[in-house]
Amino acid sequence: MKRLRIFLVFIVCAAVQIQLARELPFARTVPIQLLLIATVSYCIERDWFGGMLIGMSAGLVLDLVSGGRLGVYTLSYGVVGFLIGYFQTLVFKEEIFPKLFMVFAGTLVVQILNFQIIRLYQSNMRFLTYLCQSILPGAVVNCLLAAPFFIFMQKKRRVRKSWNRDRKRA
Repeated sequence: MKRLRIFLVFIVCAAVQIQLARELPFARTVPIQLLLIATVSYCIERDWFGGMLIGMSAGLVLDLVSGGRLGVYTLSYGVVGFLIGYFQTLVFKEEIFPKLFMVFAGTLVVQILNFQIIRLYQSNMRFLTYLCQSILPGAVVNCLLAAPFFIFMQKKRRVRKSWNRDRKRA
């Protein structure tokens, strides 16, 4: 049941992300990655293997929904899930800033990997131009979108902990 819920969250995030990319004019150059935010929030709670599996499943969902080259997002999200799962022991999970840093770093990794893979097909792209115009603004936008999400999840976790604590006392 928990896996189905994660998969449904990924499908909803991918659908909203694709729709935002079509509707918002700046989203064509600055990528909004809601699925990456969801992937980071799930991978922080798991080890490297679980993070890699969650990242690859999120990338597969995005590959299937977007209709692009199959496997590009699967590979890049799998790498991000692996890295976040590997470094999750170093992150203090109660604070928001390490999570935002992971979203920022994850956006950089996903976009740089995607650039390198797509560059194999189209060799006329310049990295520094793409970095300044798309990757860095996209990472900042993703951090700004992730902050309210992580604050909401932190409050929800506090309520759940207090409810469990009160339940154990009774």
